[in-house]
Amino acid sequence: MPTLNDLIDGDAQRLDTGFTFTEGPLYHPDGFYYFVDVRESKFYRIKPGEKAELLRENTGEGNGTTFDPQGRLIQCEWRQPPGDALAGGRYVRVE
Repeated sequence: MPTLNDLIDGDAQRLDTGFTFTEGPLYHPDGFYYFVDVRESKFYRIKPGEKAELLRENTGEGNGTTFDPQGRLIQCEWRQPPGDALAGGRYVRVE
């Protein structure tokens, strides 16, 4: 099984700043990344060399972003409604 160093060519780079607590990223084959700012309940897309683009707000501190078998983007939202830690969670299709 390859190690992380086998998969990465070059040094890691900081693509953007100004976030509170990020998780991810999820790589898209078109060359960009999805990631979440969990504590701010925001979901972003970032292309290398560009600023992050806000795609969704009020994600219920969503994380666990992935693609389903059909290639659709989905995300686990664990506080729904946002702010209610006891409400349980849900999966949502993002794109």
